[in-house]
Amino acid sequence: MGFYHSHPDHPPSPSATDAECAWPGYVYLICSLTASGATETKAWVCDEALGQFVEWPIEIETAYRGQPLCDRGTAIRR
Repeated sequence: MGFYHSHPDHPPSPSATDAECAWPGYVYLICSLTASGATETKAWVCDEALGQFVEWPIEIETAYRGQPLCDRGTAIRR
């Protein structure tokens, strides 16, 4: 369970606003966007004990068992 959003012309890392609104236990998937399209996607979790975001390792796939997920979809797994 988590949240997905983009950061236009900014790295895919949590902003100050993200940190203020973060809920522990959820994954925050952030995609960096440029005029040419998505460039990089990273996932983060809010670590309450540390009081900050920690990068969450992910693997992004465009197909599932050889079958497309949908016309434009991707699978995101840890």
